[in-house]
Amino acid sequence: TSSMNQSSLFGPTVANVWDASGRRKRGRKPRTGLTSGSNLPPAISAALGDAELYFINGNNEKAIEILSEVSAKAPKLSEPYSILAIIYEQSGDLMKALQLYALTATYTPKGESLHLWSKVAEIASELGELDQAIFALKRCISLSTSAQYYQDKIRIFLRQKNLNNAKATLTKLLTRFKHQEYFLVEYGNLALSVGYKDLAVDSYARYLFHLFGTQHVRPGMFPTIVDKNKLLPAKSNEYILEHVESMNEALYKAVDTLLDKQDSVVVALELIEMVGEWTLAMQAALPPDVNASQQYVPELPMLVAIMYSVCKLRLQVDSETDQAVKTLKTALQLVDQGELLPHLLQPPPADSSYGNEIGAEDNYSLEDLVPDLDALRQFTRTAIELAAVGINTRAQKLIAFVEK
Repeated sequence: TSSMNQSSLFGPTVANVWDASGRRKRGRKPRTGLTSGSNLPPAISAALGDAELYFINGNNEKAIEILSEVSAKAPKLSEPYSILAIIYEQSGDLMKALQLYALTATYTPKGESLHLWSKVAEIASELGELDQAIFALKRCISLSTSAQYYQDKIRIFLRQKNLNNAKATLTKLLTRFKHQEYFLVEYGNLALSVGYKDLAVDSYARYLFHLFGTQHVRPGMFPTIVDKNKLLPAKSNEYILEHVESMNEALYKAVDTLLDKQDSVVVALELIEMVGEWTLAMQAALPPDVNASQQYVPELPMLVAIMYSVCKLRLQVDSETDQAVKTLKTALQLVDQGELLPHLLQPPPADSSYGNEIGAEDNYSLEDLVPDLDALRQFTRTAIELAAVGINTRAQKLIAFVEK
């Protein structure tokens, strides 16, 4: 049983005040004392003042003694719970702090309690008291118009593996708030972290379809998320470029997950080809005087080509294998020439925008020089695939590149 439902050290317990639905219990109101800090009896006000001074001066033991007496006389007064919560939080006793913050929030006027319920949710989540965190987040949602609290609820529902509530809350997030589609990528990551691979892939794909539309998705692909009676339009190129990092992450993780299952390679190809077609069109549309590696995320075209090749090789179809090898060779030539990853193996010039962005002049870590370390991971996987189909020369060259 959680400590939130156990007997409190100070005044009534949270369970005495709130039922599981978050509404005040009906029936005769208990006569438990004062409910606000205004017009307090002089003795109470003086005691609170003394306790605050003891707390400020570091005499927590004396402060706790006085605050305990005050809470016994005025159990609905929030001030003593608030100070006690801070004392126990600072001392590292988060379980007591959690209970006391909950009591503080309960007895604080509704319009002033949002930050307190948010604190309760934060500590409860940290302690793994997930039901209490959900309870607190419901209070936050009732007091705020922020999408953040819906996102936090989703995170906790997925930690609980409560998929129905996670999906329902995600639907509310996307319908009640604008521009929240980016959260689909984190949703996929969370689903993947608790073992729900299919849910993760669906979430990544939903984000990609949000960007590129569903008009060109082949029949039967992604039947649970593509509504043929309500096709999504593609976003503008400018919009996609603004969200290119999230697009990268969604594509790589979806494909990486799908490649774990032989029967899902065709589905992975569907996503790769969708992004690849857009990438090629964007590259073709670049003015000749624009440096693509500075204008766009540089590894995107190369990794799309490499993942495409891996999928084609995995299918083991003769007519497709030749095309896959040709595509892969082209991608590796771009790597060799340094056209798409100019900063991969050497520091950028001191006056380059990339160097200024990093904020260093002499020392660069691998993370600085490689825009996306997933590139090296994909190279390794591709080398394994090449070796499996007997293309050993290219496989060895790729492994040497990764080792370097």
